[in-house]
Amino acid sequence: MNNNLLLWQNFPSHIHIGNRELQVGYFGDQTGDNYGLYISDRDEVWFDASMTPGRAVQVVIHELLHALWEEGGFDETDKEEEHVVGVLSCQLSALLKHNPLLSEWLFTHSKKGDSYVTETASNQGC
Repeated sequence: MNNNLLLWQNFPSHIHIGNRELQVGYFGDQTGDNYGLYISDRDEVWFDASMTPGRAVQVVIHELLHALWEEGGFDETDKEEEHVVGVLSCQLSALLKHNPLLSEWLFTHSKKGDSYVTETASNQGC
């Protein structure tokens, strides 16, 4: 691992997606193209701890979109999954980066206790 460990200091050890709880793990100094890994059958998501902050945001969103893809009932073997997840993770990262007030609003209002979000997500109507 390298100096980017501070980046992950306050990152959650578990992430809830639907009725599942993903365990978060880290690997270090990846030299290939994989900076993250979602392992569905073990409810795990792994991240390269040596990533820069900008790359980390995109990779976290990318891996969680894989989990959401599966949670949404899409076919895990869909050849389009990697393309769709790749495009959306970059677009969502940019959206959040360039719209901090939107990010703050989304975060603030998602904590209000409204059951709509969890009800519709579990019914896949969101």
